[in-house]
Amino acid sequence: MKTIFITMSKGALIRNYFKTGFMAKLLERGVRVVVLSPFYQDEEIFGAYRGDHIHFEPLFFTKMSKLGLFVDALWLEFGKGVVYSSTVLAHYKYLARHQHGYTGKKPKKFLYYPRIAFFFLFRFFPGIKILLRKIHFLLFPQREHDHLFKKYHPDLVFITDFVDSMDVGVCKSAQRYGVPTAGMAKSWDNFSKSLFRVKTNALFVWGEFARQQALNYQGFYADEITPVGGLQFDYYRPENTVNREEFCRELGLDKDKQIVFYGSTGLRCWTEYEYIDLILDIIKSEGIQAQLLIRPHLAHPGDEKKFDRYLGRDDIVIYRGQRNTHLPDNWDLSDDHLRHIYNSIYHAAVSVNIASTLTLDSIAVGTPVINISFDVSKRAMADSVLRFYKTDYTGAVARFGGSWLTRSPEEFRRTFIKILSGKADKKEMVEKMRQYFLYKTDGCAGERLVKIL
Repeated sequence: MKTIFITMSKGALIRNYFKTGFMAKLLERGVRVVVLSPFYQDEEIFGAYRGDHIHFEPLFFTKMSKLGLFVDALWLEFGKGVVYSSTVLAHYKYLARHQHGYTGKKPKKFLYYPRIAFFFLFRFFPGIKILLRKIHFLLFPQREHDHLFKKYHPDLVFITDFVDSMDVGVCKSAQRYGVPTAGMAKSWDNFSKSLFRVKTNALFVWGEFARQQALNYQGFYADEITPVGGLQFDYYRPENTVNREEFCRELGLDKDKQIVFYGSTGLRCWTEYEYIDLILDIIKSEGIQAQLLIRPHLAHPGDEKKFDRYLGRDDIVIYRGQRNTHLPDNWDLSDDHLRHIYNSIYHAAVSVNIASTLTLDSIAVGTPVINISFDVSKRAMADSVLRFYKTDYTGAVARFGGSWLTRSPEEFRRTFIKILSGKADKKEMVEKMRQYFLYKTDGCAGERLVKIL
């Protein structure tokens, strides 16, 4: 019996691989699966999935000394340098802020130009990506999972997050024991932020955009990369659609009014109430029969407080979900949450957000998208929503043309009215965008991945 190790470090990944049918299909193939997770003993998460051919083992975090942490951070600096993307440059210059400060260390502006000058040349050194990974392997061997390789003798290791140090540790153990490795990045936006600490023998990606990013930034070769689609979109199938009347009744929405779905950017943008006010003003002044459904960002605890001013209104519903605070990404693993997010987008007349992955969710479902790329009040670039479009991945989505990128309140107003009146159509560009970023949205990404594994 073939044995596969699969890492599972975050709630969103548990959703992608367990809630969309991937794990069930893999087990149907007669494979023994060993899931490595920090939550391996959590019955609430994994209790329903335990069986004869699926085992759960701990995913260990590598403890480092202060010197080790410093060296790893220094390596990461070089890792960003060899990637040298517009995403890296944007993070050097601007960092996400929230109401109480920065969501990380404030970027040192005096280092910006020395950084880009040095790394502009450094990235051209022959074999630099291979060398950096070898250095990290030697400095940080991460042997915490070696005993599991002796216990199970896996035939394949599949990592689900190239960024998480725990996944990196499992991959290093596999390399020590000569076990083939495969992986899929946690999200489409991971490739251009920094060099991955490890490189797997095979890589699976959402679509052509991620394939190009892996080629350009991570040193993968074309024959090592296979597009399969995004597992998180596999749930978006007709059989999971709730009829509109039932959906509206559950959330307290009016079935006879159009739904405007607003996806929050999270604590990186604390003035989103200005855009909600703009939408409300358009609805009122134009006499549009519409209501708002707001989704605060689950990964940012406290994000829902931005919208407290709208509590009690009949024309606004704020869906808060159920945060699992013991998960690093606070993800809601309930079936209700999956059903809600899909049906919220499906039944919406328009999906509105600021440079969010919800743009791709909406493209997958087929709902028109408006991307906000303007400030209602004048702000410095460090606080402006414009900074979110400086990264290569959000910029690529915005430029593609499958969504409506609005650069002023006036343009937003015109676009909003057109879409809700049914006079705006981008079906051809939406289909091209779907193919480019998501490959296929037929609900079979997991099945394609299982067949290859």
